Amino acid sequence: MHIYFLSKGGVYVAISRKQRKLLTRTVTSLILAAIIIPAYLVADGKYFFWLLRFGFLVAVVEFVTVIVESCFLPIHPVEYGVTGFVFLELLACLIGIQKLPVKLIGGCVFVCVTTDIAAYLMGTFCGGTLIKKRPFPKISPNKSYEGLIFGLALGVIAAYVWTLLEPSLGSRDVYLRLAIAAPLSVIGDLVESRFKRLYDVKDSNDFLVSAPIVCVIEKPLGGRDGHGGYLDRLDSLALVLLVQLLIP
Repeated sequence: MHIYFLSKGGVYVAISRKQRKLLTRTVTSLILAAIIIPAYLVADGKYFFWLLRFGFLVAVVEFVTVIVESCFLPIHPVEYGVTGFVFLELLACLIGIQKLPVKLIGGCVFVCVTTDIAAYLMGTFCGGTLIKKRPFPKISPNKSYEGLIFGLALGVIAAYVWTLLEPSLGSRDVYLRLAIAAPLSVIGDLVESRFKRLYDVKDSNDFLVSAPIVCVIEKPLGGRDGHGGYLDRLDSLALVLLVQLLIP
């Protein structure tokens, strides 16, 4: 299916929904990078901390809204477990994030973003080319083995790159802590995908993107055509930071 729009030259150009989504995600990612990177670099990461806290706070609001607005309630203990786990990891990050060094958090964000973008791009352009089967057909049918493997590989490389960018973190233990962020980010994304499927929602901001006042917070992430809400963007990072908080 194609969407048509009028260019400046008066020529109609056809783009697919996949291309439109990719364009929106790209623009949104650049905007987020323009906000996050200065926040990390200024005042020893103080604004970076508050930016993440704000994000997790909105993610908690999205979580509660999904449950309240959804007409479906989980009936199996596993479903209650998934719901409870998502809430606890968001709450733990919101409350305990200040206990982690800012450079370590920055590294976790870098690894998660790299893993996510690499997997998305590889899956978009090459997914299903070499391996027809999908790794998680029931939870996240759009994910491919090509995207998964490429995302994990670049995520591990990103962990090493971060130790080079931040020499004070350049130890084997820190590298291992950042390297495990790559597989953990994938698991965190799958847990959140399972949560959304339990409550029959496509994006975590479905009920908020059109709400008065609140839409001002949600639309910078691209609305329904973009990243799908703060919970969708922080699902991987939430599990990664939770594990970092548990590591002595």
